[in-house]
Amino acid sequence: MQHDSRLFSLCDRLSSWLYQQRNETTETYNWWNSTSPTHEYPDDIDDTACAWHALFLYSHIQKPSNLLARLLQLLFALEEKPGGPYKTWIVGNNNPVWNTVDFVVQCNVLYLLSYWNITLESCLEYVIQSITQKTHSEFYPPLSAYYFFARMYALLPNTVQKLPRVFQAVTTVIVEIEHSLRTPGDKHRLALSLTILMRLGKDYESLLPYVRILCTQAQRECRGIVCLNTKRSSQTTYAGSPLLTDLFCLEALSLYQSLFEKAQTQHTIIISTIKLRIHSILKTVPKHLRIRLENDISMMWKRIPIQEICMLPTTLYVSTVQTDIDSHALTVLSAFGCAQLFGWIAYTLLDDLIDQENTRLDTFHDIIWFLRQSQSFYAQYFSSDPSFLRMMEDMIQHCENAHIIAQNARTIDIQTSVQRSFSASLGCFAVLRYFNVAQTEKEQRHVRSFFWHYLKARQLQDDMHDWEEDLRAKKYTEVVRHILLHAHTQTQEVYTEIFWTTTFYVMHKRIMRALDTAEEHMHQFSCIHPEHFFMMIENMKHTVQVHGEYAQSIQALMDQV
Repeated sequence: MQHDSRLFSLCDRLSSWLYQQRNETTETYNWWNSTSPTHEYPDDIDDTACAWHALFLYSHIQKPSNLLARLLQLLFALEEKPGGPYKTWIVGNNNPVWNTVDFVVQCNVLYLLSYWNITLESCLEYVIQSITQKTHSEFYPPLSAYYFFARMYALLPNTVQKLPRVFQAVTTVIVEIEHSLRTPGDKHRLALSLTILMRLGKDYESLLPYVRILCTQAQRECRGIVCLNTKRSSQTTYAGSPLLTDLFCLEALSLYQSLFEKAQTQHTIIISTIKLRIHSILKTVPKHLRIRLENDISMMWKRIPIQEICMLPTTLYVSTVQTDIDSHALTVLSAFGCAQLFGWIAYTLLDDLIDQENTRLDTFHDIIWFLRQSQSFYAQYFSSDPSFLRMMEDMIQHCENAHIIAQNARTIDIQTSVQRSFSASLGCFAVLRYFNVAQTEKEQRHVRSFFWHYLKARQLQDDMHDWEEDLRAKKYTEVVRHILLHAHTQTQEVYTEIFWTTTFYVMHKRIMRALDTAEEHMHQFSCIHPEHFFMMIENMKHTVQVHGEYAQSIQALMDQV
């Protein structure tokens, strides 16, 4: 839409009108337009900040060369203490009637100053304190107040966004908005809520259901409250219009589209870079080995989780560091993605050998090659970090021990099964260590526990899916053992009945319990915006629920027979 010539023309007309509304002497703005017969209010710093920033964004009008100096001079006259907060109304200091300080006004002041890369710590601290203490704004309802806070937050320097107090305020807003989304509302509330969450770093994927609802409501007329017209001598009235609500809807949908396109671009770039790395590595090996390895990679690439495995380090990086992926980060993340891929291929080939799904004599040599390449990527970036290398060796050793147990034992407990695939999370620990995200052992334990319980749920789900094959192969997984324990006779009909009437529901509860535990551990990791990981959990819960409904239909058929 931004390239539409009609929008350029509209923005020019609106900018010209807005520019004419200023007080030419002070360069300030009023609630009322300049031709209004009524001026109940003096000029205020809130409208002044919003108007000037709008002009900076959308106007080609020549602005006063000394504007910053005049605005700073104005702020000095309005400050309660050096660096803010600032009084709202532009009046003399001896006028107690207009002696108001409002945290949303501070958000808009910070929003304006971000144009010059200025951040006032005292002013920001006042905003944070107001939000964490749930202070109400005199001029804006709560949803609008959070909207202006989120708009300001999105322009803060990355170093400021990471401050614990800022993170605490952001978390407070996200929790409150997410809670309100559970209650159906009109498109005004939905649009503002979505914009707030996206500007505060919420993963766009988790918001898709609400975006779909907004799209269905887009054609309905709605007049939402944007701000409060607080009169000193009479009752409060509310300002808003259907047109403004529609503009908020457009903003939310445009922001969602932008985040979606950005995520898709990042995903494409990372995957393409990983493929280029693989191609460069394979060019260095002898032809007969290269052909074999290319076949291994091609076969594995068709398996559904492969891109998710490659992208896990990038997902964790985006969820924690919360910045764009620069050239250095791209190089590192693609290396960790390759390491994830090669490690996963190695252990998948080993699983195929153990399960006798692969009888190629030269497969073991390929396994060694993939493992060596995987470890070399980590060694390249952690040559001066022996503690990480020890952790890597420990994880790989546990994984190999689990494979040995699986090869030599018919009975395989769930702990051993999870340990066989746990090294697939190594790339995420590499991100935490390399980018200095998880500084404490406690935080690393929470991430480790998340992957452990998530993989446990996936393994139980796989064992439920493969129970008949495992039973025929005399592989006694926990699912198979449960069936055999409750079968009164050794027939396929009895095994099937036990699975659908008893075993399924026992394992269903264990999977859901593991997913709930994984979610609890991710909540304990304070440095992350874990929406993508919660989405992984929700997707699996949805799959389990679908299977549960299918199991109920099977049981109903059995009851009829």
